[in-house]
Amino acid sequence: ASPRPLMRLLTQTLAILVPTSAASPPAPPASTLVDAARRGDPDAVKAMLGSKSVDVNATAADGSTALEWAVQRDNAPMVNALIRAGANVRSANAFGVQPLAIAAERGNTAILRLLLSAGADPNAGLSAGETALMTAARTAKVDPIQALLEHGADLNARDQRGQTAL
Repeated sequence: ASPRPLMRLLTQTLAILVPTSAASPPAPPASTLVDAARRGDPDAVKAMLGSKSVDVNATAADGSTALEWAVQRDNAPMVNALIRAGANVRSANAFGVQPLAIAAERGNTAILRLLLSAGADPNAGLSAGETALMTAARTAKVDPIQALLEHGADLNARDQRGQTAL
């Protein structure tokens, strides 16, 4: 048996399965507000917030929001814009982490104050009961601790192991 019919079949199959250089690549998926914040792209975030159809509280597969990513990136102007657009400061991702906990971990006083002024709960805890104050205490930065205390954080709150921020 000649290998030519087999080669012809293989060539035809590959031509169907593998796009040629003349074919255009598939368009990338439309960027979402969460994606723009994750990339730290303030212009894209601003443009999307100007759209009436954007959901400022939309989540990614892991439950993260644009606000969470803006906090993670220490981008106070973006955090402020998202809050002004109606972002839920008490939202939690799939791991139960709220933006306030991220700001406390990063020791970012300006963002902590923005979130607290917008209604974030200073005593909200992680799954093991650790509060933002306990998290901020680990950073050894005074200003974030002071901001949380000024907004009603409970200095005597205990996590599941009985530990406090002290």
